[in-house]
Amino acid sequence: MAERGYIRARPPSARPGVLDVQDGATRYQFELLTAHLNEEHEGCRRVQSPHEHDVYHIVLFTRGENCFLLDGTVTSSRPGRIALAAPGQGHSFYPGRPGVAGYHEVTFALESPAGPLRASFAKLLSFYTGLEIRQTPPTLDLPRSRLPAMETLYERLIDTLEQPEPVDWLGIYRTVLEILAFVAARVTPIRNVEERIDALSESREFIERNYTRRLTLPELADRAHMSEAHFCRAFKARFGLAPIAYQQELRVAAARNLLISTDLRCKEIADRLGYADVYCFSKAFKKHAGRSPSELRG
Repeated sequence: MAERGYIRARPPSARPGVLDVQDGATRYQFELLTAHLNEEHEGCRRVQSPHEHDVYHIVLFTRGENCFLLDGTVTSSRPGRIALAAPGQGHSFYPGRPGVAGYHEVTFALESPAGPLRASFAKLLSFYTGLEIRQTPPTLDLPRSRLPAMETLYERLIDTLEQPEPVDWLGIYRTVLEILAFVAARVTPIRNVEERIDALSESREFIERNYTRRLTLPELADRAHMSEAHFCRAFKARFGLAPIAYQQELRVAAARNLLISTDLRCKEIADRLGYADVYCFSKAFKKHAGRSPSELRG
């Protein structure tokens, strides 16, 4: 997949305060600095020199078996490993051995007139969760079944950042908060605090974001790391519809909105929503909506 990224050129003119932090009398404003998807680098024969700054990094490795430098330690990288770097921690995420390493990352800071927040990751997560988290490991390893859910959050973050003005900053901050919650759920001492995303929820969100594509049950089951039969049964039990039926419901709902609110021809609507042709569109619409597109328009 192609690399995609965001680098802040200027702060938004208006932004939510949902990720700001209050530490005593000082309020720190959350500032999203960069986000990257599918960043890849070719390794060399030695680990790159570390650098440090007053920002937080959450890096999810997605490709390659290699190594990187974090807080003075050479650490292995592999798909599903999350690296956490807080202000003052020296790091270099470039691969230290020959070969390619790929990762997603989000970088942010918390600023105040008195200077940036330089709390540890454990302290930062304590601010956001209200729980006392004494320490966080420098890396966390996701089981294979959880990797797609975490990747989806990075994908959603970049998707929203790439939208034209006006930017949905509340949606962006919500996704960053979910990434933080995903991390917190793996280090908090209270085990019933769980992330809201699981394999089935990730699958539903994937369908919602790609409902105009030709999706297949084998593809969706593979993303969820389940057999087709088990995935289909579990999805229907959770959401009331089988996966492909859920996609069709989304398409019909979108078609209904286009029929009501635009003058687009049925062929144009069929093309926009990913139907093979207008006949397939009309047949699917009537099956799910109970009447044909022309009958809806009157």
